[in-house]
Amino acid sequence: MSIDKTAVIKEALKKLEEVLQGKFELIAKTAPLQLRLLTENALIIKDPDNGLNDKQRENLHQLQIRNLQDFVLGTKALSIVAAEQAAEAVWEVIINAIGKAITH
Repeated sequence: MSIDKTAVIKEALKKLEEVLQGKFELIAKTAPLQLRLLTENALIIKDPDNGLNDKQRENLHQLQIRNLQDFVLGTKALSIVAAEQAAEAVWEVIINAIGKAITH
């Protein structure tokens, strides 16, 4: 499976910036690393040969969402709801990009 991780991260960064609007600047320097880690974990979740069952996949998925929420909340400038929305939106971008790459 060949994935252009840089392209996935760029797409996720654009989504995060879109969702956070003016508050993105508070996390702009550290966001790429966080999204790189999220992308790596998403690849593990999507890999059919990873040995995870459905429950383990879902647990790992939820953990990744919480990690991104905590990262976004660390700015102290966002509400919990905004952080949840940002995390879910970014996660969807990453999973969709990986899914498209797998099917091509």
